[in-house]
Amino acid sequence: MKKIVGALMVGVMLLTGCQGKTKNTATLNDEIPNVTGTVTLSVLDIGKADCIFIETSKHNIMIDTGKKKDADEILEFLSEKNIDTIDYLQLTHYDKDHIGGLRKLLDAGISFGTIYAYNKPVDSKNYNKMMAALEEHNKQLTYLSEPEQLVVDDFVMDMYPPMWEEYGKKSAGEENENEYSIVTKCIHGQQSFLLTGDACNDRIQEVMQQTDVRDCNFIKIPHHGKYDKDLEKMLKSCHAQYAAITCSDKHPADEKIEKILNQQGIATYETKNGCVEVVSDGNKLQVKQEKVKEE
Repeated sequence: MKKIVGALMVGVMLLTGCQGKTKNTATLNDEIPNVTGTVTLSVLDIGKADCIFIETSKHNIMIDTGKKKDADEILEFLSEKNIDTIDYLQLTHYDKDHIGGLRKLLDAGISFGTIYAYNKPVDSKNYNKMMAALEEHNKQLTYLSEPEQLVVDDFVMDMYPPMWEEYGKKSAGEENENEYSIVTKCIHGQQSFLLTGDACNDRIQEVMQQTDVRDCNFIKIPHHGKYDKDLEKMLKSCHAQYAAITCSDKHPADEKIEKILNQQGIATYETKNGCVEVVSDGNKLQVKQEKVKEE
């Protein structure tokens, strides 16, 4: 039987109004800063890997760094914006398609401030390479062992690390690294975003206990659009207007997930078709997608 190390229950609000209208939303501290500017969230088109870049009025935030081979694309994206400093980096979990690009970004001179990760070392080549790179660049991880709130300008990030001692296993004795994903609920005025890493199965069940997913306007679909019965349950309870899936032509999203999103009336953007850019002014979202560059 799974044992809960800690528990955090966020008060569930009664939803009023119709889908598509902006909704007030609770945070860990139940306070929402006044909106002072726009926030832009970009889901990069790097195939079956994750890198999300968030620009507030004064700061830069990154969630995951893709694979090693994706670092050049990420560097090009940052260069086009004249950005060489990331104030906050969150590594959702330690799979190579989420941490693999970090060394090349560090070696290229990208300056990182606080780097958040979950508090569970992993015995893997990719994890060890990452830790070696951090040590070489005199950087340390800030471990999340319980939910924590980060307020960046007028943007709120409620970060939910895994709290159970054990999650579902891939096979006998083999842990599923995806299940340890940090999930983050972001708030900007009346708009909210759910960023899910590769959470699946048990972790999704836990997330739905940790926070109210029903009021999210935008959701980054976990695990590159792989079908999961608990994800189906989450999506059917979610009132999102928009979704993004990090996938490629070689590794497409599951047709079941696409069908569910369509049935729920959620406008879905897949990164195999280009970078997904979401702009919030605190009252509404604008979503656009850049076409994949010609080779």
